[in-house]
Formats: sequence, C-alpha cells, structure tokens
Amino acid sequence: MSRGGRLIAVGISGLLVGLALNQSFIPGTSSGTLNGFAPPDAFDILPGWLLASVGPYVVHISRSMSTWFLPSFVRLADLSIFNVWTGHVILALNHHGIADLLADGPKSAEELAEATGTDPQNLFRLLRVAVNAGVFSASNDRTAGGRPVFANNALSTLMQVDHPSAMHAALQTTGLDAAGSWVQLSTSLSSGQVPFHAAYGQSLWEHLSAHPDKEKTFTRSMAASEGGGALSVASQLDCSQYGTLVDVGGASGSLLAEVLDRHSNLHGILFDLPQVSMRSRTTWAQEHPHLINRTQIFGGSFLEPDSIPVIEESECPRPAYLLRFILHDWDTPWALKILRNVRQAMQAGPCHSTATLIIIDQVLKDDFQWELPQKLLMDINMWATVGGQERTLSEWQSLLAEAGFGMPHVQSTQGYNSIITTRLQDQLQKR
Repeated sequence: MSRGGRLIAVGISGLLVGLALNQSFIPGTSSGTLNGFAPPDAFDILPGWLLASVGPYVVHISRSMSTWFLPSFVRLADLSIFNVWTGHVILALNHHGIADLLADGPKSAEELAEATGTDPQNLFRLLRVAVNAGVFSASNDRTAGGRPVFANNALSTLMQVDHPSAMHAALQTTGLDAAGSWVQLSTSLSSGQVPFHAAYGQSLWEHLSAHPDKEKTFTRSMAASEGGGALSVASQLDCSQYGTLVDVGGASGSLLAEVLDRHSNLHGILFDLPQVSMRSRTTWAQEHPHLINRTQIFGGSFLEPDSIPVIEESECPRPAYLLRFILHDWDTPWALKILRNVRQAMQAGPCHSTATLIIIDQVLKDDFQWELPQKLLMDINMWATVGGQERTLSEWQSLLAEAGFGMPHVQSTQGYNSIITTRLQDQLQKR
C-alpha cells in the first residue's frame, strides 16, 4: 500500500474513533462499551468507493491499534476463544428473539426471561456480555433490585425478525444451525470431507430438504448476505440496458423485485428449485402484486442441462442472466457445470449475441494480508458448510474462460461483494 493510502486509512480510523468518542460522552446517551455504545456506521458517513478502496487497511490499522497494550497471550486468546464465546452469546439472544421483545421499549432481564421461558439470572449474564460488546444497551434506569434495564441499539435492532436486513435469519442459519461444521474443521482438514457433512452426516442441501422450517429460514437469510440485503445490491446494479433479467437460483426473488421496481421497462424471470418456486409464487402474489405482469417464475435445477429458462423474445431486448451468491457454494468442477448450463441457455436464445452474465459474489485480494478478515472467513465458511469457496480475480478469470466466457469486468460495491459482468466468449471474438 502506498504512503498516501496509509495516511488516508489512518485518517479514516481516527475519524471513526473520534466520532465514537464524541458520541460516547454525550450526556443521556449510551457511553462506551459499558452502556452498549455501537460505533457509527461508516456507510452513513463515507462514500462507498472510498470504503472499498481503503476499508481493509482501516480494519487492520484499527485492529493493530486496539491491541497495542495487550499481552500477546491475551491477543491470541481474544482471537481464538473470547470472540467465539461472544458470538455464541449473541446467537443465543437472537434465537430467543430478545431484540423483538425490546422493540416497544426497555425491559429488565426478569421481564425478558418471563416472556421467553428462560432463566433470568443467566439471561442477565448473557445480556451483560452482549452490551459490553456493543450489541444492545443498558439504560440508566434500574429495577427494584438495582439492576439496569436493557434496550435495543443500532446493532441489536438488526436482529429483529422483520428487519429488512434479514440478519435474524442469517444469524440463525449460518451462526447457529451450521455451527457444528466449524467444530469439524480440524477433522476435515485431514479427512478431506466437507465439515458440515462430518458434523451432521449429510450435506447442507439434504439437511435443509429434510427440515422445511430451516430451509425457509435459510432462504430468508440469503437476503442478508449483502449487508443491507437486496436493497443494497439493487441500488448498485444498473439494469437499464437490459430487457429481461433471469435470476438463476434467485430464492424468494427479493433482489429481482427490487431491481424490477427500479427499472420499469425490465421483465424478470425467477428460477429456483420447484419447491422454492412454489413458495415464491405465493410470496409474489402477496408482496409484489404490481410486478406479476412483468415476472415469470419457473422451477428446475441449474445443475441440470436444458433446465435454465431460455429468453425467447425475438426483438432482442438484450437479456441478462444473474447468479447472485451461487458460485461460491460450489468447488471448481461444479461451478463449471453451472456456468456451462447458463451458457447453454444464453446461446439457445435468439438474442445470444447481446446476452450478458452478471455474477454477484466476493472477489478476494491476491495480497491476502490486506484483505478484510470477514471476507477470508467467509471463504472458510463456504468450505465448512457446502464445500465451496470464494475466489480471487485471477481465479474468476480462469473459471469464466474455461466455461466459455470472456474477460470479466468487476465493479466493487459498498458491501463485501462485487458485481462481475461478462459475455459469451465466441460473441466477443466476433466483435
């Protein structure tokens, strides 16, 4: 990183710390970790392009600064033990719906315990940890016994069931239901088995199929994968040049609905497994009735040839096929199979000369020492749960070329993911 880049990163780190300190000492507000202060959201005060450029460096510099005065053994324990424990505390509170119970105002641990059928003393202890970590806040008000009452803050509000970010579902699915796969990392490192399979005796997809309630939660959790949910992605996805967008593996269609709302001339095709598509038809009738005339919903499997819908319009409105958070679920052989099936559908349509493939996924830095740790951990999560992987730019280029696509164009977003666009290789060669 250049000297100028480091100076910018240090400056942003100082800005965020300064804002945090300034807010933490405002009378009448939550102050510091003792009262559950959540730092300001950088997306609200800084432009996305700047965050995408220097964000990783800010994280590393801030992390280094925060550990200057800690002994090495404490830093190691913090990374390997205490952070894990804190995560489980937050997952437990999410599972019991504490954020929803606090939606109408502060409550004591005793009131929350009565509503959830849990032990008040242990619930208080969990909330104490969460508040100290900046999730939830503790009010200055006190119960008759002298204990503080608890309230939501910016972070805990995200855990409400109906919050647009769908973080409640994401924490339940990825954090709690799949937690056993992370325990199996050391075993799978030797056996080569996917950790989730080692933990549960079946693949994630088989597990979800056998538990419809978990499959429903998993589908909703996909809306949280881009930080702000479908709205965040849709705001950065320019589809004004396309006539029809096929959302391959689009689950409930949350992203497709947002994109169609933003582009009145665009038509949409939602494609997923038959059981998912059946639920989506009901969802669209209830939540997106104004889009029904511009949307078709099909069931099938992107792993099967001739299953992905072909855009048949002869006027060639420039079709696009979208793979959002799909390819990172699969290792290279399976990812190639999916891409080739998409390529087959694109080539079969009369407008194949203008067809575009859009991929929304992470693009890792080759210089991983300056990568966001969350992105590197997500790579491990893909292996641990489904045997998949995140990819670097060079890996994306190689994968797409082998599947018959041209050199991709990569657009960074405000979240962890990128928008990758490419065309059929044979069409590019004709230009």
